[in-house]
Amino acid sequence: MGGEGELTALGRRQTDELARRLAARPPLAVWSSPAQPSLEMAQLLVQAVAAEPALPIVSDADLAEIDYGAWAGLTRMEVAARWPAAVASWEREPTSMSLPGGEAIEAARQRGLASLERIRHAHASGAIAILTQGVMQRLLLAHFLGLPLAALWTLETLPAALCTVEDHDNPVILAINDGGHLKTVRSRFDVQVHRDDRSR
Repeated sequence: MGGEGELTALGRRQTDELARRLAARPPLAVWSSPAQPSLEMAQLLVQAVAAEPALPIVSDADLAEIDYGAWAGLTRMEVAARWPAAVASWEREPTSMSLPGGEAIEAARQRGLASLERIRHAHASGAIAILTQGVMQRLLLAHFLGLPLAALWTLETLPAALCTVEDHDNPVILAINDGGHLKTVRSRFDVQVHRDDRSR
């Protein structure tokens, strides 16, 4: 579980396609999780968009994936074998628990929202790219959709797809999982990122 690792060749191809899509309307800045896959994507995007001056990249720890604690680095099957009751609770009602040795989902949500506030204060207008992954992606999307945390697993996000939001007092959702630019390079996250630790 977790999102550390490095982009595969497929992940880099997906990022290239995303960069071509964004080149028509480059963001003013890129805010990224400090996780290696997100930062690598951010750097590839900035290089490919080739804006003048170069787009700034802001690495924000509050955009990091949820802390999986004792589950980090394990496959889902390994976690389910060792913590069957906790996995059942996590999949049925994630708000009812904290991950063993890790983070409660509400704590992750609060830091994600704190990051959004910093982004708003840093950029009064214009398009901003936010790169994160996994549960944090779902938490931010659920926030903009006005969904309760209990509905978190009804959301899915594709690697290098676009979720586009106009951030007003009442947010306007323009796109969710828009992967038109990906064409033949769509994938799940576990195919986009190579992990030596076999985590998923």
